[in-house]
Amino acid sequence: MKIEDVYRDFCAALSLLTRIPVDKFYHFGAAPDLSRAVYMYPVIGAGLGAIYALAYLGLQEFGLSGGASIIICIALSMLATGALHEDGLADLFDSFGGQNKTDKLNIMRDSRIGSYGALALWVGLTLRYVLLNESVSVENVFQVFILTEAVSRAPIALLANYFPYARPDEKGAGASIAASAVPAKYVYPALAIGFAICALCVPLSSAVLLWAVAILSAMAVGAAAQRQIGGVTGDVYGASQQIALLATLSYNFA
Repeated sequence: MKIEDVYRDFCAALSLLTRIPVDKFYHFGAAPDLSRAVYMYPVIGAGLGAIYALAYLGLQEFGLSGGASIIICIALSMLATGALHEDGLADLFDSFGGQNKTDKLNIMRDSRIGSYGALALWVGLTLRYVLLNESVSVENVFQVFILTEAVSRAPIALLANYFPYARPDEKGAGASIAASAVPAKYVYPALAIGFAICALCVPLSSAVLLWAVAILSAMAVGAAAQRQIGGVTGDVYGASQQIALLATLSYNFA
């Protein structure tokens, strides 16, 4: 693979997963191939984690408390990603109130948030705050943010390869990384990169555990979605990242 291809895949993943205006410094020409860019997801996650860690340290220098710094970092994460993954979590849980597959898929398309989605967001954000507040310190802030943001995004590639897409006629961003479009040759690097980042942040035995926890929790979300709506969607990918993030943040980083 050429360096130009790697950089193009990096920019494609960056444009999908963040609100960074990639078109200001890279011109894709034709529409980017999002299916082959999945191996860059943990790389983007690691970069975002480093930004959040720097923000935390900066806020600490200004004298903010640890809890207030964590809240601002969570807000920064939603600003940087456009709350992409949080939106997926809310939409997936809202869909559980539907009576059948069609109802559930229609609910997921609805821009309004329901009670299930609001509760899921509240629980998810509260848990994230509690877990980060218990785990993060000035000494380990890069370790915690980089590891969890990276490894929680790596399993998306596996979900896209393993589960069928619930809306086969859709042509959105989620459909472009669906099972039929993501070859295994891009899935394995995504998982390998996610594991490598884990191994750089924690001891090998802990890296294996966290990597497995992230994959199993994300796959559990995919399995639940398959039972509910017959497969996965872009919202399911986002929800899987949020669940994997919370699962890996449960690790004792102290």
